[in-house]
Amino acid sequence: MFYVKDISTPANTSRLSPVVSDIKVWSGVIHRVEVVFPPGPSGLLHVTIWHGGHQVYPSTEGMNFAGDNESSEFNDFYPLPLGFNTITVKTYNEDDTYAHTCRVRFGVLPRWLVDPTLQFRRISENFATLIRRIGAV
Repeated sequence: MFYVKDISTPANTSRLSPVVSDIKVWSGVIHRVEVVFPPGPSGLLHVTIWHGGHQVYPSTEGMNFAGDNESSEFNDFYPLPLGFNTITVKTYNEDDTYAHTCRVRFGVLPRWLVDPTLQFRRISENFATLIRRIGAV
């Protein structure tokens, strides 16, 4: 599943009082993150992504995504607890004249689909079942 949110941030939005936008996502693993900056913000629009009260992206605390006519896109493996989760996007805008908008996208897949240890466990269990059945014949 992909979750998408466009976030508009007014001019003169302080780092100390950012726009806070929540995105509800189902449990699984965040495997893809994209932060898209259309033309215009000239690096003045800043974005951080949080979960459970901690900054997750970028993983360096105190840093943020910023850009102009570009995107920050990457693959990851960030497990989410069972049930609905709230991903919080905080934005601030140093432009003194214009509001700016960014688009944030998250790809979330079921954990069994992207976790190789779970896939290996499933294959091992199926193989053990097959061996037991062959041995029983």
